[in-house]
Amino acid sequence: MNEDIITLLTVEKDLGGALMRLKSFLDSSSLPEFEGRYEEIASNYALMKEFMLKGYSDPQRNDVYFSLLQKCYRLYADGMMTLKKRKNSGLSYSSVFADGELSADIVRSRLEAFVQDVAFLSLEGNNKEAQAKIYREHHELMTSLFYQLMMGHQWSVKTREAYQELLLSPTIDSVDAQLLVSAVMLSLLQVFDTNKFLMLLHVYSRSLDENIRQRALVGWALTLPHGEELLFHEIKEEVNELLQAEQVKQDLLELQIQMVYCMDAEKDTAEIQQEIMPNLMKGHNLNIITETGEDPLQDILHPESSEQAMENLEKSYHRMQEMQKKGSDIYFGGFSQMKRFPFFQRINNWFCPFYPAHPELTPIAGMEGSSFINNLFETGPFCHSDKYSFALAMSTVIQQIPANVREMMGSDAVFANAESQEEQKKPAYLRRMYLQDMYRFFRVAHIRHCFNDPFTLDVHVSRGFFLMNGLIKVEDMAGQLKELGRFFLRRKKYDWMKKLFALLPLAEDVEVYNLQAITALHNKDYFKAQVLYEKILKQAPHDVSALKGLAQASFYVDDFDVAERCYEELYELLPTDKNIALNLCISRIRNEHIDEGVALLFKLEYEYPHDLSVLRALAWGQMMLNHLAEAEVIFQKIMNGAINIVPNDYLHTAYCQWLLSKITDAVESFKTFVRRSNIGNKSVATFLKECWLNDDELLKRHGLSDIDRNVMADLVVE
Repeated sequence: MNEDIITLLTVEKDLGGALMRLKSFLDSSSLPEFEGRYEEIASNYALMKEFMLKGYSDPQRNDVYFSLLQKCYRLYADGMMTLKKRKNSGLSYSSVFADGELSADIVRSRLEAFVQDVAFLSLEGNNKEAQAKIYREHHELMTSLFYQLMMGHQWSVKTREAYQELLLSPTIDSVDAQLLVSAVMLSLLQVFDTNKFLMLLHVYSRSLDENIRQRALVGWALTLPHGEELLFHEIKEEVNELLQAEQVKQDLLELQIQMVYCMDAEKDTAEIQQEIMPNLMKGHNLNIITETGEDPLQDILHPESSEQAMENLEKSYHRMQEMQKKGSDIYFGGFSQMKRFPFFQRINNWFCPFYPAHPELTPIAGMEGSSFINNLFETGPFCHSDKYSFALAMSTVIQQIPANVREMMGSDAVFANAESQEEQKKPAYLRRMYLQDMYRFFRVAHIRHCFNDPFTLDVHVSRGFFLMNGLIKVEDMAGQLKELGRFFLRRKKYDWMKKLFALLPLAEDVEVYNLQAITALHNKDYFKAQVLYEKILKQAPHDVSALKGLAQASFYVDDFDVAERCYEELYELLPTDKNIALNLCISRIRNEHIDEGVALLFKLEYEYPHDLSVLRALAWGQMMLNHLAEAEVIFQKIMNGAINIVPNDYLHTAYCQWLLSKITDAVESFKTFVRRSNIGNKSVATFLKECWLNDDELLKRHGLSDIDRNVMADLVVE
């Protein structure tokens, strides 16, 4: 949508400016059908200006002005929806059921008639032909209605109330209601509509059907307005009232966490394919070898290998089970490749709850009378979209499957690892399955680009991070937002943590401070991290993790006095921790307590004689003490015996050689350092001088002036 017009209407409340932009939009988009509505708004505004010019006092002026802003918004929104339909043929559907739009009353009568027809049919016996006709005609009606709602214009309050009561009615089929809720959500993911949004809000809070209720929750959470609430004040009032209930807050938190798992589906798929599946395949191969006896020496030569392979197989299997239990979409990688059937050309089929009588399901030859489809419907561990994919795929390959396998597929145990019936009725399970349906649509469907993608990973624009929407009051959700922060930390979502904790007030809360400090530390905002860790330690002076954080942050901001003090305390608490001891040594050296730092480094060298980090620190300390010969011996040990030499090893070796007046050797070491470094577009001389400036303390201590550095740079460049 044109953000300029939206901003003029919602933020600036500039009706005159918005009308000018709207006129230009209608003309440039060739939308003459909206000229009458535009002229009515413009005429009313002209009349308002005329009355004001004549000095008339109008106590209703503000209300009338606001209503004109709202009418202008709805006109623009309808124009945008019409334009989208015109530009994307895949957003339209022609049906014999509706030349124009079906009214809510007609929709209700037809949906109720379908329920009655199915009930009568069940009384008449197994009339498959009559059943197929009823479901076929009803599917055609629902497809038409789905597209009508998905691409319809702005609703009136009357239309909202009519559909609200329809979706709450027990006299229509739950599958139909779920499908209509999805259509309204997709409409909102194109153009916001206050009444459609409020309808979803009310259905969520009042529906007794958990399937419908959870779809409505997902719908309104992912379509929360971004500024429209400034123009339609009832939105803010309704949302605020809803958020007073603790269960609503918990539902939103759980949904937000499930959204993150969905967003990570491709990453989880990569982990499954690269780490888990190879172990599963190895386990499979091991079983084949054992059963066929193809490798009789295996148990003699490697008696532990069979046990180890089985252990790896079990770990991989349990890892996948654990991922699925937490909410990971473990089936996306496989089923995302099975969406090319004509079935998925219609958008409504992506969101349709699975039912065996769907008219577009091809009968599976040879499986007549088996319970395969019913088992897939009732206990299959897949989302609805994947169930359709599975059933459609089976119909194309069934003849190539051995008879004994087909017989097994018809048994009740074919989906033995599925969730229990009780588990499948829980709100969290219903939400997860629906989100997976949605995720497949927004990742695979050919028409997906016409909608705002709620699964985009860009935290700054994604509708998927709805708990960070400005309409959600932080004070109402403080507990849930902290829990979300802990979850982000476990998933290592540091960018999302940064965005989240920018919203939270700096209350006297140690946990919030800690999460913010970790975020700041990861994002290299070390000054902020230092302040936050100091706040934590004032309230919890014995918090070891906070002490480590303060030490690390202080080190990075060159506050070595604080760093040394923190590492001293940590070393007393954890004297066997090599890294703490090493950091203490470096902090002492950088804080001009060089003798104490080097003394502890000698102790570490004795304990860890081949540790490169210890040797590097000791060599640096020796240079700082002007023990250059001793430092040179250590550098030679590093360069001769190490396989993990890094570019800085050549840099520091060059320093030592330079200070020993071994200029030729120093030049060669500097050249090697440059060759092994990524200097980008910088010149060699510029790059070297920047490095030397970082180590200015050492070079100045030994009297190397700017002139010395310039000459050395020229020697290296030659």
